[in-house]
Amino acid sequence: MMDKILQRAPTNEKEFFLAYRYWYRKLYYFLYQKTQCSNLAEDVVQQTFLIVWERKNHANQQIQFSTQLFQIA
Repeated sequence: MMDKILQRAPTNEKEFFLAYRYWYRKLYYFLYQKTQCSNLAEDVVQQTFLIVWERKNHANQQIQFSTQLFQIA
């Protein structure tokens, strides 16, 4: 069940919290490798998750959440 929740875009606060906890570090390290700046990487992660939350009602559930997340970042 947890895998299914993490594969699709979160649609409520509980799912968002789970997705945030699971993907934060992965996204942060990806961005840190690209920027070599921890502050910038963290800012982009925060902005990315803000966009995800704001678009939660319009997310494409046919595309894996990780794909959407990294495209936004």
